[in-house]
Amino acid sequence: DALRDSQATLRSLYENSSFLMGVAELDGDQIVGLHGNPAAARVFGVRPARSPRRRVDDLTERLSRLWVEQFQRSLLERAPARFEFEIPTDAGFRWLAATAQHLGEGPEGRPRFSFVAEDVTPRRVAEETLRRSERDFRQLADSLPHQLWTADARGRLEFVNQRLADYVGLPGSSVDDLIRMVHPDDREAVAARWEECLRAGSEFQLEGRLLRHDGVYRWFDSRARPLRDASGSVARWFGSNTDVHDAHLMRNAMREEEERLGRISAAAPGVIFAFRRPPSGALFSIPDASPRIEELLGSSAAALRASAEPVFERIHPDDVSRVQRSLEASAASLALWECDFRYRHPEGREIWIAARATPEREPDGGTLWYGFLQDATQRKRAEQDLRTSQTQLVAALEAGGMSPWIWEVAPDRMESDERMRAVFGLDPDGHVGIADVLARMDREDRPAVRAALDALLREGDRASAEFRVVGADGQVSWFVFWARLERDAAGRPHRAVGVNMDITERKRTEAAVLRAQKLEALGTLAGGIAHDFNNILLAIVGNAEIASAELAPDHPASESVAQIERASARAADLVRQILAFSRPHDATHAEVQLEAVVTEALRLVRATTPAMIEIQRSGREDLPPIRADATQIHQVIVNLATNAAHAIGSRPGRIDVRLDDVIVTARDPDVRPNLREGRYVRVSISDDGAGMDATTLARIFDPFFTTKAPGEGTGLGLSVVHGIVASHGGSIAVDSQPGTGSRFTLCFPALARAGAAAESAPVRAAARGRGGRVLFVDDETAVVSVAKRVLESCGYAVAGFSEPGAALEAFRGRPHDYDIVVTDVSMPGMTGFQLVDALLAIRADVPIVMTSGYVPAEDLALARDAGASEMLQKPYTTRDLVSLLDRLLASGA
Repeated sequence: DALRDSQATLRSLYENSSFLMGVAELDGDQIVGLHGNPAAARVFGVRPARSPRRRVDDLTERLSRLWVEQFQRSLLERAPARFEFEIPTDAGFRWLAATAQHLGEGPEGRPRFSFVAEDVTPRRVAEETLRRSERDFRQLADSLPHQLWTADARGRLEFVNQRLADYVGLPGSSVDDLIRMVHPDDREAVAARWEECLRAGSEFQLEGRLLRHDGVYRWFDSRARPLRDASGSVARWFGSNTDVHDAHLMRNAMREEEERLGRISAAAPGVIFAFRRPPSGALFSIPDASPRIEELLGSSAAALRASAEPVFERIHPDDVSRVQRSLEASAASLALWECDFRYRHPEGREIWIAARATPEREPDGGTLWYGFLQDATQRKRAEQDLRTSQTQLVAALEAGGMSPWIWEVAPDRMESDERMRAVFGLDPDGHVGIADVLARMDREDRPAVRAALDALLREGDRASAEFRVVGADGQVSWFVFWARLERDAAGRPHRAVGVNMDITERKRTEAAVLRAQKLEALGTLAGGIAHDFNNILLAIVGNAEIASAELAPDHPASESVAQIERASARAADLVRQILAFSRPHDATHAEVQLEAVVTEALRLVRATTPAMIEIQRSGREDLPPIRADATQIHQVIVNLATNAAHAIGSRPGRIDVRLDDVIVTARDPDVRPNLREGRYVRVSISDDGAGMDATTLARIFDPFFTTKAPGEGTGLGLSVVHGIVASHGGSIAVDSQPGTGSRFTLCFPALARAGAAAESAPVRAAARGRGGRVLFVDDETAVVSVAKRVLESCGYAVAGFSEPGAALEAFRGRPHDYDIVVTDVSMPGMTGFQLVDALLAIRADVPIVMTSGYVPAEDLALARDAGASEMLQKPYTTRDLVSLLDRLLASGA
């Protein structure tokens, strides 16, 4: 029982011990049958003692050859082998102190060993830390620019750094007494002070001369502080010697320099002074100043030593706060004080004083400035004159959009202002030559500018030329330069002085005026032909309606008559579009089904396009309607499709027209800036023609811009298209590259509700009037004839006249025989407005309708002022005329 208890106790100690214990056998140079207690198992990765014995193949990886060597040493020496080693663990590397003991032979005849290991990592770390600390201390001590030393509590040297050893010329271990190295004249005072500090345990500080190894004495500031133990007793002294030899000599030199400065300040043109502000911030004083201070400030140096308040009282009132703020800022930051201020001298004159001083903080917290005061009146006046001149020059240049420049001819160096460099994209700091400037000009303008400069250099003294510059953003700016040449004594070109003036706005104004003149000419032409052309159309429309009414629906000519009506209506609308472009008017917007307008437009384009060009239409058929002027949209589609055919030219090609809808949101990256969020009906017209480059794309919507040969295009088509799309609240985008064709994409706001599209075909039902007697006046006989036939077929009694004088006489003779009057505006001999005045003078209550092939806004106003009831534009349909007459007669107008 005792044996079992003892074994249990030993096993418990073995398994629970923090020591690493185990047994292993040595098979040659291999460790086998290794096992150990749990502590060893955790560290070495071996099995506990009860596990079957086995060879541990990775032992050498964990313990290296060290363990084998130590086991073999214990076997040979028949004694325990003690050693330390480092091993990696999950927590990092650990140091272990181990003992290996030979136990004899195992069951298989191999040497058997026991081992016990203890974790000594804390000790090893402490030892390493101590060694590192001592090494770092020595390295730090040797790297500092001071002589460092330590002494024991009684003042005996223990350590000197390398700098001190090198200074005295002895190894550090041989330096045992610094007092002997002190200059004889200083030694007694130094020794007495050192003994006093040793007795009192107080800090030591004293300046003295120390002997260098070459026999030279230098001044040092020696200091020492005691290090006390836990009981408060001095355990060690830490000291340093700082070389102040140069500073000592400097102080002596400064004293001599102060004497010299005193002599210099007496002869200086300004005033050298010291200015003091006490900690309280009040009672400023000038404790020191050169003799000229009284001449400058009008107060004696003696008076200013007591107080500088008289000086502050004479500073100009507008400058006092600025001076005070600058002084406070300088005192707070100890930054240089610079200030110019006006001063009212006691002699009654006002002068400018320039002050410049450097501040320093005094021990009591006050601030002392050392600086210079000087009369700056003449300089300030010159600066003001220069500023005024510069301001006037800059203002003149800016007002004229001008940039001055200087060209040094021989070195080819161009100097210019920031504005010119920015416009030309020149390096703001680098060298710029005339070639750099010319390279930034438009290629077409360079020869003219170069020729003007060459002529200037050859024989002239002045030159001028206009040129364009294309900025980084692609914007074109116009400039004109004027230059004057300066020549040297030999007559050679030396320097050209010039100025560039921005004339972009002038050029734009000139172009705008030219465009306006073209538009005005076009408007005049359009207005001139609209009346006559619409009279012709009215005759065609009227006769077509009469023929349509007289023909049976299944008559072979019915479709032809209908085509005449549609073509006439379209021709009338196109005339209105020409007038709309030359003189804008309000379009008639109604609910329109875009696919119907596109289909009709493509039918017209197909009839005029070569058969080798294929036209394909695709997309949805159930698109929502839009609110638009059907004729304008028809014009847009025809124009774009025709342009696509022209881009394809005489070769086979394809035009694709696609309709769909799109929802535009704020997050849509393709949203154009002028589109609001919502649903849009989209039509795209693309071709595989020649395409366009970036320069052409930038100008395609400009009025009168065209890429076609002279006589083949007016340059108005896309400008009209752009204006029509914009007036409908839509957008137009172009995507094109040379050689790949073009695609025009149009978006129109979709209506929220569905409705029937406006009919593009004419109304075939016959119009019926309510009857009445009509006086019809028009200088065109054909118009009178067709109107008489149309109105009589609708139940009206019509008296038609082609001469307004005859109509007036007929009305004058029997004014009440007529219920309503219809008269043209533009007639020879008597205008429609004159006729209306005469008719209303005879009978004021007669309703009058005025008609015209061209109705500008001013004519509408004149018609209302003349007393006309309505204005009707030619060509009108029977339904238009009959509906208007019925409404006026019904209302008793």
